Amino acid sequence: MREQLPSPGTEAALRRSIAEVAAGKPDYDQMGPGFAAAVREHLPRVQQIFNELGVVEAVKFKGVDPLGSDQYHVTFEHGAAEFTIRLGPDGKIVMSAFQPSP
Repeated sequence: MREQLPSPGTEAALRRSIAEVAAGKPDYDQMGPGFAAAVREHLPRVQQIFNELGVVEAVKFKGVDPLGSDQYHVTFEHGAAEFTIRLGPDGKIVMSAFQPSP
């Protein structure tokens, strides 16, 4: 965290999860149980948002937050969003959140 470097695999996991959710086919085996439950609950709305944003054009690492999660700015075809993601020791996504950028 002190070096403000991304954890190995977070960018790839973020790109993969955005694509899977946009397609309506998340790989729940690549998620921790709590995060998988949240994705199942919110999938229709998040899928709609990702489809409205369009194709991912760029992903830029911004830093590490105080909890150790990696922060990324993602530019889409029709907008942008700030993402936070954290992987567990097994490489599965245990937390991810996003907020559209103005």
